[in-house]
Amino acid sequence: MEILSLSKNGLFTLALLLWCFGAYKVLSISIDTYSSCTAYSYLWLVISLAFFMGFIFPKACKSNRDYINSFSEVKLPFYKCQKLSSWFIMIFMIGLGISLRKFALVPEHFIFGFYLGLGLSLLCVSLYVYGSAILENLRLNKDC
Repeated sequence: MEILSLSKNGLFTLALLLWCFGAYKVLSISIDTYSSCTAYSYLWLVISLAFFMGFIFPKACKSNRDYINSFSEVKLPFYKCQKLSSWFIMIFMIGLGISLRKFALVPEHFIFGFYLGLGLSLLCVSLYVYGSAILENLRLNKDC
């Protein structure tokens, strides 16, 4: 099991990669629906950016960052890069997104704008929060 254990910086890096991969997937779906773009798409983009970048993702990332920092162990299992509740939220959101697209429950112009805002928010917030945590831990370890 030692091979699946990571340092705190390893967990921050894994969390960052996980969120960036999610951002990539969401942004690629958005780009695939660009041909359906309307003026409403940009409205959904602004709403999505404001909601996710302003309220949801900073709180979630900081909560996960604090969760990782709360451990005193040197090495932790890889799945500790996110709180259990975050894993469940992620699974639910992926399932919801797949269902919305598969059953055409929302128009493609909505998908373009909303997913573009969602993907950009995922990317920006995770780079800021987890990137800052990685740099801070590197600085602290260098001082020791």
